[in-house]
Amino acid sequence: MGVATSERRLGARPATLVPVIPWAPQQRNAVAAILDAHPAVSGRCAQAARALLPTAIQLDRRAHAVVVEPASPAIYVLAKGLAVRWFHHVTVDVAVHRVDALTGPDGHPRTSYLRPYFEHPEAHVERPVEADDWEVL
Repeated sequence: MGVATSERRLGARPATLVPVIPWAPQQRNAVAAILDAHPAVSGRCAQAARALLPTAIQLDRRAHAVVVEPASPAIYVLAKGLAVRWFHHVTVDVAVHRVDALTGPDGHPRTSYLRPYFEHPEAHVERPVEADDWEVL
């Protein structure tokens, strides 16, 4: 996945965090393939989220995309360990986890998602992606 391997993704979950998302093997493989095709450094997080949503909804009918944006006065979203700046980042909320190229297919618990993956997590806001957001993400 660009900056990380399938064994050790950027900010990979500590081994003590359980449970992970209960993907069926076929679903997990599909999610991993999507994330491999949209590595974090590519800046294609919205495309990855759109591609992930059908599989996420199979598992959790409440699954939805979430956009991470800078809170004022910040202007960028800064992922830890990446030499890129984003105006926003899109992730998928499924089974009380967030899944994206930063977390890998096992995801990270939604309640603590920002801290391990973003510089200055307090300078970010999260909100559900609305239908009309997709054209600008």
